[in-house]
Amino acid sequence: MKKTKILILLMLNLQLVISAAQEAAQNSQPEQQNINEEQITIDSKSIPIKNIRDVFLTTLNTASKQRKKLSEYSDPIFVYVMKHKDTDMRDIVYSWLNTQDKNGETPLHRAVSRHNDEDIIEMLLSNEFVKIDVQDINGETPLHRAVSSHNEYMASVLVYMGADLNIQNKNGQTPLHYAVLDNDTKIAWMLLNMGADLNIQNKNGQTAEQIAKTPEMKALLARAQKNIFQFAILAEDNNKERVRMLIAAGADVNIKNEFDISPLYCAVAINNDAEIARMLIDAGADVNLKADVNFENEYGLTPLYRAVSHNNKEIVKMLIDAGVNVNIQTKDRETALHLAVENNNAEIVKMLMAAGADVVTIQNKNGQTAEQIAKTPEMKAILSKK
Repeated sequence: MKKTKILILLMLNLQLVISAAQEAAQNSQPEQQNINEEQITIDSKSIPIKNIRDVFLTTLNTASKQRKKLSEYSDPIFVYVMKHKDTDMRDIVYSWLNTQDKNGETPLHRAVSRHNDEDIIEMLLSNEFVKIDVQDINGETPLHRAVSSHNEYMASVLVYMGADLNIQNKNGQTPLHYAVLDNDTKIAWMLLNMGADLNIQNKNGQTAEQIAKTPEMKALLARAQKNIFQFAILAEDNNKERVRMLIAAGADVNIKNEFDISPLYCAVAINNDAEIARMLIDAGADVNLKADVNFENEYGLTPLYRAVSHNNKEIVKMLIDAGVNVNIQTKDRETALHLAVENNNAEIVKMLMAAGADVVTIQNKNGQTAEQIAKTPEMKAILSKK
């Protein structure tokens, strides 16, 4: 009976604290979430909000260390906070999730350093106010921690949540430096695919490539260098700025990756991006190189052929103006004109013909010319004006 009374009193005190917290939160700017927790107390019998915060954060840390689910903890204060964290206590609890300890660590730092903390991490990352790039006293972010603990899943989640791939710690090391030093090829390749910069130097002036020790890692980074434009082009954000920076740095705009794909082919065939295609074609004036508009991949598909497949008149014109050979054949001996006729794209057919596309001589693997595969009267009429 005595224990029940204590619990009832505790819950009543908590309700008073919550009311005070709500009032304080309403008087602050909600977008800044600045809450002076130290000053929120009711009277001598109340529980200071700081104590509630400490219990909550300590339990989170304990759960992470013990790798248990949050539902397994029965401390009444913690249970109450978890019950009300998305309602009555939302603003103040969410402000706690960015709290840094004496080492500059946030709950997210600690959670990502360990595996199997999915429920804690889900709670943290579901909150739009949680800062994922907070640096501790050593300059490490949660992404640094995830990489150093070989937590590939967590590193991927943080990257997709928008974590800064290229942020440096106090020694100038990026998460990619960490992955290379630890010879973690999976995480290194993931970071590179998402746009990690290979050229950032640490305080000793070393890039990630320069600190690679094993043949496996060196081979991976050499492969990444061949994909550097492709990574930039396919990045989900700021891809044009990344391509622009690579061109300005003098990167080879004609470098082919292991799939024999050039940057221009990638821009046209995969992204269908006229602006990046233009940047690559114009790069010759900046770095004394010109994107190879006739580059063929292993299937014999040129950027022109893929531009026609996308019915992208802007890129077709751009390539023609750059001097593309309009009569290159694929492995199936098709030209871009064959494809344009098959697609019944009259405008592109006219553009190709004006650029010198062969109508009656070049045959595909079935022995057909572009003129012979025309089906509609309109297309036949256009081709007859050769």
